[in-house]
Amino acid sequence: MNAINIRKLSATTSTNTDLKQALAEDPTMPPTVLWAEYQSEGKGQYQRQWKSEAGKNLTFSLYWPHNQVTTDAIFLVNQVVCLALMECLRFFKLPEICIKWPNDILSGTSKLAGVLIENIFHGDRCKASIIGIGLNVNQMSFYPLVQASSMALILGKQIDRVLVLNQCLTLLEKHLETLNPSCFKSIAHDYSRALFGFKKWTTVRHQNIEQSVKVKAVASNGAIFLELESGETVEISDSKELQWLY
Repeated sequence: MNAINIRKLSATTSTNTDLKQALAEDPTMPPTVLWAEYQSEGKGQYQRQWKSEAGKNLTFSLYWPHNQVTTDAIFLVNQVVCLALMECLRFFKLPEICIKWPNDILSGTSKLAGVLIENIFHGDRCKASIIGIGLNVNQMSFYPLVQASSMALILGKQIDRVLVLNQCLTLLEKHLETLNPSCFKSIAHDYSRALFGFKKWTTVRHQNIEQSVKVKAVASNGAIFLELESGETVEISDSKELQWLY
């Protein structure tokens, strides 16, 4: 924890954007967290808006420089971040924690957290990542988002957000410090088995067709392999093509 510089803001447009600006001003910036009580333009994957009630949740971004991550292994960053978030939520006794491919964290079928990672490249290396995380902690209503929930709603009590942030950063640091391509197989193994629908029939909509599938594995580039009822395996690279129905 001592290696990470933590800055807190009452409000901003986007912590990811602010960290990119800070990095442009100081290219030698150490690992840094920017935590905002409110983000007016917080974003999830594919520029979708991440809506979060001010002062209730955790919306923060982590700037993390890498040493050994190549461009062809970049999905490792997403995998270890998701695994760290899972470990954090399990520490706080949240039930049935899993990953909805590629980067949402669920408790059962309720979404608790989302991740948006922006990578900075130099040649064939990933020089650093800016890891944006939205984690629902104490918000009590998400209407009309029926599939969203929070730690407080599920556990039936308010949670100390600073404790959650500290635990989350401790686990992110642990996972990211040891990240290198040689551990791909073990990371991919853990990530695949943590996925919603892994080796269990679930329903998805793909190419406007509802069908039952089982998650088999995830490739090094992040593509997911799904088993159909016919026994055929399909590979999907773009999560926009896949809607999980539950």
